[in-house]
Amino acid sequence: MKEFITVLMVVSYTVVGLFGSLPQIIKTFKTKSVKDISLVSWIMWNISSTSYLLYALFVNPEFELIFTSLLDTLFNFIILFQIIYYSRNNDS
Repeated sequence: MKEFITVLMVVSYTVVGLFGSLPQIIKTFKTKSVKDISLVSWIMWNISSTSYLLYALFVNPEFELIFTSLLDTLFNFIILFQIIYYSRNNDS
């Protein structure tokens, strides 16, 4: 039973947590609007995901953990880049 719960938690994190940012990436790309997205929140998410990636790389180097942490960090940085890029381009 414990193994089932562990697998369920890993799958739910991967599917919901990881790919939860994809709708935001797609919507921001389509609308080119970031006026209602908090820059500070996404900076904090990037610090968090980068910290977890470093943990995965140096403390607990398991492939699954590194892979999901890397994707999470990548998606978070894409959103952060979108916020910075589109807020500068929409102001001018």
